[in-house]
Amino acid sequence: MTWDAPDAALQTAPVYRYNIFRSEKSPVDIFAAKNLIHIARAAETAFIDAVPDANKPYYYVITALDRLNNESPPSNEIRVWFPRVALLSDSTSEAQ
Repeated sequence: MTWDAPDAALQTAPVYRYNIFRSEKSPVDIFAAKNLIHIARAAETAFIDAVPDANKPYYYVITALDRLNNESPPSNEIRVWFPRVALLSDSTSEAQ
């Protein structure tokens, strides 16, 4: 997933890192430690998640942190679902 960095003109301090939260329920509770799945080491605006179960929908929010770890309010929540794709057998084989 990718996101846009906050508008620097609207920030009181530069973003140093992001917290990424994931939950199976909406709204995502950012105060539940189990929902914090990644703390970016820098102000990177991309993350690849390895979901535990591809058959479930997940909800994500992101917060920004400054160098003193002051945390922003959460971003808009997104819902992501990775449905499994059925593989079809090869029907082009010649009959004997």
